[in-house]
Amino acid sequence: MKEKKTEKKTFILAVPTVIIIIVFLIAMPIMIYRKNFKPLSRDESITLSKKILSIDNISCEIITKSEDEKVVDYKFKDNVLLSNYNDAIELTEDDKCTYVDLKEKQVYNYNSKNNIDNFKSLLNSAIEILENDDYDYEFVKYEKINGIKVATVKLTKDDSEFIISIDRSTGMPVKIDGEYNIKNEDKKGDITTIFRYQIGQVQDDDLKLPDTTEGFNINNMD
Repeated sequence: MKEKKTEKKTFILAVPTVIIIIVFLIAMPIMIYRKNFKPLSRDESITLSKKILSIDNISCEIITKSEDEKVVDYKFKDNVLLSNYNDAIELTEDDKCTYVDLKEKQVYNYNSKNNIDNFKSLLNSAIEILENDDYDYEFVKYEKINGIKVATVKLTKDDSEFIISIDRSTGMPVKIDGEYNIKNEDKKGDITTIFRYQIGQVQDDDLKLPDTTEGFNINNMD
């Protein structure tokens, strides 16, 4: 009698476990599909892209290719921005900017809050396009770019087109290809922007200007 009670108790305990396993086996393929195959809606793409709005520490090389190529390396931490150009370095902190021309050995001090705003606008450019309802939205595919898993979407308006690849983990734009009509000219222009970045790796020592105590001419433009 005691053995029968034990068997019944074991059976009762096993039933919920079996149900949990069955639910898991049913849910797992759905979860895999949603993560790897289900196309992102426009709202989902916007939500993903807006993850970057909380980033306050990033090192980002932005490469812009059009008729020529421009490369700028940015380091941003705690609202301090260091911009590294080919022959110049610029530090922006508390709306005060110091621009060091390494080639001409000139230092320019001036007041401006535009540098950080402009940098954030570059990072947020995908959000601005995605939120513009004048553009038709189309999900293209999931793919890898430089080892990064991205969701690629296309936005079109008249004769303009943007193809945006978004980091599926961080929301960062990885690549933006744009094609547009050049105003007052019967031809198209194109521009490609590539973002190479590391998040959370910038240290205070990375936000320092070179030594300008000797050989540099100081220009205060306040």
